[in-house]
Amino acid sequence: MNTQELLAKIRGISRQELLTQVVEHFIDNNLQLIQNYKNEFEELNNRTSKKIKMQGE
Repeated sequence: MNTQELLAKIRGISRQELLTQVVEHFIDNNLQLIQNYKNEFEELNNRTSKKIKMQGE
């Protein structure tokens, strides 16, 4: 019995269900990281734009 089969057995689900959960978790985490990066980028872009406008006045 390999690790995947053992973990699936402990959780009371099939190996395929376990793999599906792993993939879904991976995707959800990456989507959250992408959203965080996007938010940080937008904030930096806004601050930079404000500084450029202040220098132009």
